[in-house]
Amino acid sequence: YGGRNWEYLSGEDPYLGSRLAPAFVTGVQSQGVMATVKHFAFNEQETKRKSENSVVREKTAWELYYPPFEAALAAGAGSVMCAYNSVNGYPACGSRELLVDTLKGRMGFEGFVVSDWGAVTGADALDGGVDMEQPADVYFRNATDSPVAREAARRVLTSIFHMRLDEHPGCELPCSKERASNQRTADHMELAHGAAANGIVLLQNQGVLPLKPGSVQTLAVLGAAAEARDTMNTWGPGSPYSGGGSGHVPAPDVVSPLEGIRRRAAKANIKVIADTTSTNHGVTALDPAEVVSRRLSSLEKALDLAREADVVVVVGATTATESRDRPSLSLDDNADDLIMAVSKLKPTIVLLEVPGAILTPWRDQTAAIACLFYGGERTGDAWASVLFGDIAPSGKLPIMLPSSETGLVTPGLGTVVYDEGIRTSYRSPTAHAAYPFGHGLTYTAFEFSRPRAYTKGCEAMVCVSLRVTNIGVFAGREVVQAYLYFPDDTNGAAKMLRGFQKTSLLNPGAGEDVILNFSQRDLSTYDGVAHAWQRHENVVIFIGSSSVDLRNAVTQKDVDSESF
Repeated sequence: YGGRNWEYLSGEDPYLGSRLAPAFVTGVQSQGVMATVKHFAFNEQETKRKSENSVVREKTAWELYYPPFEAALAAGAGSVMCAYNSVNGYPACGSRELLVDTLKGRMGFEGFVVSDWGAVTGADALDGGVDMEQPADVYFRNATDSPVAREAARRVLTSIFHMRLDEHPGCELPCSKERASNQRTADHMELAHGAAANGIVLLQNQGVLPLKPGSVQTLAVLGAAAEARDTMNTWGPGSPYSGGGSGHVPAPDVVSPLEGIRRRAAKANIKVIADTTSTNHGVTALDPAEVVSRRLSSLEKALDLAREADVVVVVGATTATESRDRPSLSLDDNADDLIMAVSKLKPTIVLLEVPGAILTPWRDQTAAIACLFYGGERTGDAWASVLFGDIAPSGKLPIMLPSSETGLVTPGLGTVVYDEGIRTSYRSPTAHAAYPFGHGLTYTAFEFSRPRAYTKGCEAMVCVSLRVTNIGVFAGREVVQAYLYFPDDTNGAAKMLRGFQKTSLLNPGAGEDVILNFSQRDLSTYDGVAHAWQRHENVVIFIGSSSVDLRNAVTQKDVDSESF
């Protein structure tokens, strides 16, 4: 439900976040731009974000929420932004336990803490660990030449000097010319195309994909999202290409799904017919009769087009924006009803453009479903490349797509207790997934050899090797995933992602050796009583293609030499 989920790197998993965050930090700072890691901490909802109090146990904090921050700091991030919310009764921007003891103390952060915009509520936040107040020095204006003020200044300068921004600032503040420059070069556009295409997750496929010119003469493209434009208003509701709020980057030249599909279909001599009418355009809640009439008229037109086509593509989307959470997990513009109706007539491919979790009540009657988490301005080209098989889908779900809203964690009011602990997403024994965390198909199939665990010659504490072979008829990539179970941790989860490796593009019949390295931290869980990570000797390592599709397992007794 989170209104800003589309901005986040971690998905629903701490290990995934701890692998992605360093790559992002390194990339940004290599360009002479300081990376700011946010929002620290437990800023998991937009509802009452400036007043809610997140109550979180120590084990939950260290196992589930802190690892991506720790990894970003280890990669050299220059600053951390503290959050609006309170944590265990104290404002995050001013909590000594959070910022001084945990962030600067136990995590060893040597950079500076900057406040979220207007998050500082008093001059005592300086003593509480905030080093820079934004957007103006309202409370820090009269900060005296005290040890804590000098420490704050030292931390800001440390980050500047570490990146040599004093010698090579990159631009003259406020860098207006550079910020207004057009970065849409041909190379950048192709990079955006490839990134979006490789981020597409194929959820299911009954053989309709990739589209074959010989079996498809007419393709119907339906849904308001198929021809949506991006919003030029940063603080608007967002679009199917980028969420709204401070993270929104307007894309005036976006390639819509219809545009991309139509252009690629022409090369295959496939006719495209389309209806992208929005059933909500120009109607209000005060005119229910008109709303019903327009929806029925639009649906009937879509059904007429579906009858003319061999295959139907429905593009469904929902938007999200900063400052408010999503009210439901349904698609916008009555796309669910449209999918339900047309999939009864013709083989239907559903293309989802979403900011996070979504419900799929029509999944059992559709021929194929693919998901893209806001693909940016080359979205249409990305869809076309995957639909026609120019690029094989290789994305994996960074979240679980639930079968229903029952039992999900929803935004709270006032004091929000994280009593679910680490048992969220695939770690929850009661969660019911329509599509599990880590799931993602391609146009071929892969066989995993029996894994071998060893320590001799391993660059980590334990290594697991296996061979992945393409046993299908199309080239493709696989992401091997490792989930660890710690039987002796009675307060832990049944499995935790602690490793993954993506193969290169494997042609039919080709194979690749994959090695997964596990550090001491990977083989540990957090002990809230001892206030430390505890290494486990009794560990089960599951190897698979998703959190549910687990092919093999190795245990301590399977290690070639030495123990875990």
